[in-house]
Amino acid sequence: MPGGRVLGAIVGLIAVATISYMIIWMTRHSRGIKSELEGEAASALAAGSTMALVGMAFLAVLREGFETSVFLLAAFQDASDTAAAGAGAVLGLLAAVLIGLGLYRGGVRINLSRFFRVTGLILVFVAAGLLASAAHTAHEAGWINSMQSQVLDLSWLVQPGTISGSLLTGMLGLQPQPVLIEAIVYVAYAVPMTLYVLWPDRFRPGKRVRQPQTKSTPAQTTA
Repeated sequence: MPGGRVLGAIVGLIAVATISYMIIWMTRHSRGIKSELEGEAASALAAGSTMALVGMAFLAVLREGFETSVFLLAAFQDASDTAAAGAGAVLGLLAAVLIGLGLYRGGVRINLSRFFRVTGLILVFVAAGLLASAAHTAHEAGWINSMQSQVLDLSWLVQPGTISGSLLTGMLGLQPQPVLIEAIVYVAYAVPMTLYVLWPDRFRPGKRVRQPQTKSTPAQTTA
């Protein structure tokens, strides 16, 4: 139905914008994310307001939940096998719960800077796939009718009706026979965002290394 395809394209673009914001935020704050989180928590507790800490956690979970719902909606709309997509969603949520419990109990020690960099790199390809899927859906809705010539044959990798094909299409936006517009938007998004995520922090504009502050002592007078 054209109306459903239009909604799918719009949802895909919203998802790409949301993921792009998260990629930029994680990349900019990856180095000091641990100290920032601990500082915010300590400030909230020092102010004597536990509700401030609860509110910060609630808003963080709410934001992540919104992003997850957008991901799942886009995945279910692009998947040809809803049962496989649902199973993948459940497995992903269970894995997230287990990782959260491991972090809470202190049994997992990870480098948050490296973790967010790897996560951001994965999200780049997810967002690029969503953008290509949005271009595919926009063509089916009648919005984009140019550059529809086939450029690749990925039917050997993305097999419709299989679990692997559903995952590759739902998560990475790969089509069995991608057309020119899909390849263009994928590469145009993935290449600069990958360079942005992998670019060393010392070469980023506006990055300043904080120097440790030394407390000045009053001058001592001699009698």
